[in-house]
Amino acid sequence: MPAAPSFRVAALPMLFALMANAAAQAFTLVVLPPLGRSLGFTDIQTGALLGLSALVLLVAAPIGGTLSESFGRKPVLLVALAAASAGPALSALVIGARLNGAITAMAALGLLFGIRFLQSAFAAGLLPAAQAFMADSTKAEQRAEGMGLLGAAYGIGAVAGAACAFAIGGTAPVAAFAALSATVTAGFLAVWTMLREPAPNRMNAMEKTPLSLTRLLPNLTVTFLAITVYGIVQHVTARRLQDGFGLDVANSISRAGVTLMGAALSMALVQTFALRWLRWPATRLMLAGAGVALVVMTVAATAQSFSRQFRAHFGSGPQQYRENIQLALR
Repeated sequence: MPAAPSFRVAALPMLFALMANAAAQAFTLVVLPPLGRSLGFTDIQTGALLGLSALVLLVAAPIGGTLSESFGRKPVLLVALAAASAGPALSALVIGARLNGAITAMAALGLLFGIRFLQSAFAAGLLPAAQAFMADSTKAEQRAEGMGLLGAAYGIGAVAGAACAFAIGGTAPVAAFAALSATVTAGFLAVWTMLREPAPNRMNAMEKTPLSLTRLLPNLTVTFLAITVYGIVQHVTARRLQDGFGLDVANSISRAGVTLMGAALSMALVQTFALRWLRWPATRLMLAGAGVALVVMTVAATAQSFSRQFRAHFGSGPQQYRENIQLALR
């Protein structure tokens, strides 16, 4: 009887799908703020469009996790990936129709709101199901590595999405959305055909420990603030390049793409190498990360040239807080 594949090999289809989804999301966050102006949206309308998905995810993600407990990890992953694939494809159709003048700005905005709402609602179970899959597929001593692979997949996807924005996001956004949708579809097919449902990894009563919200609150607060800052940076970078440096839509998207690609690459390098080399206690890591974030965000906010702003973003890596939280909870 052949030996079962390692959890790394078994998870490869899912990791590819997560990477593709992260690339599509990163591309959307870079491109849509400046592109919204070309579509006839106000900045507030575009911000609300992007913020809607975060709000829906907040509500729907726990539901997706619960469904994965009842129906299995793979079915929830497939539904989520189908939604993640359909969203960019439908967005490409709407954006193309608006740029060609076939529909009004309000019609395009309404359609995109509907697409983002449904995509977020049905794709919300992707990360909870992926985390549960990894927990089921690993032993206790492998779990940190398994969760790290999930983070690496998202990090690589973020770099790829920002790189796509840099390369063609400003000149061919419709084609880029379609290509990213096709990539997520490939991830869906990989999960459907190659991923095996793992046996549930149930802890017995002796292994269970009570969940202390008091202990988790500082870590959750740091995570919330770090992700809030990073979300704002993603939303406003291209607009700042437009308004502060006088760039047109195409150039602002391209330069925002390379800027956020630098930030994502910095994050990946910090998570992969620096934190493991330093081996600092979790509290010191969080304090150091907060100090670095304060300095580089101040530099980015006051930068009077694109090169200085790029260097500031590359030095930020604000998502290193996620690694700090994981370390604090081990």
